[in-house]
Amino acid sequence: MDWKDIAGDVAKGAPMIGRLLGLILPGAGLVGEVIGGITSMIAGELGVKETPEVVAIAIKDPAALAKLKELELTHAYDLRVMVLHADTARLADINKTIRAEAGSEDKYVRRMRPTFGYSMCLNMQIFFFAILWTVWTNPDKAPAIIRAMGDGMSVTLPTGLAVLGIYLKKRSDDKNTAAGHAPPVGLLGQAMKMIGKG
Repeated sequence: MDWKDIAGDVAKGAPMIGRLLGLILPGAGLVGEVIGGITSMIAGELGVKETPEVVAIAIKDPAALAKLKELELTHAYDLRVMVLHADTARLADINKTIRAEAGSEDKYVRRMRPTFGYSMCLNMQIFFFAILWTVWTNPDKAPAIIRAMGDGMSVTLPTGLAVLGIYLKKRSDDKNTAAGHAPPVGLLGQAMKMIGKG
């Protein structure tokens, strides 16, 4: 079991703490360093050993979730800062990867993201044509088949489209920068500026 596995249960009582736990990944590097202290805060508040297994058992008690909610309210500012730092570190990691790919001498590495975009479009076309074919050829079984196909695509399609969206946004920012226009400061950037000034 990992901390990410209990993030959803923790989020029921303390959404911000649950979000932070969801960002902790094995070998997360900077992101793990930025928010790793949250696990010791949770364990300390609950008076249990700092392992996801022990905390998972402890939070089955509604009183424990109430303690986490109180912890979240008491340390709201610090937790918000931790979320912003974790998001910033995560985005910096993504940026570093994209820049390394763009600067690569290998043509396929540079073309990997456009290839991914085309493959997502093809994937969606095949999926929707399969639904149309099912409705046309087996109208009696169509609802069950469509439901099963939807269940199968409920994770892969949104994940793929999210990755594609991030790529397109980043590519647009890169084109604006190359044209001499500063990319717009996003919500996270504005929040970090406010925290830095406060």
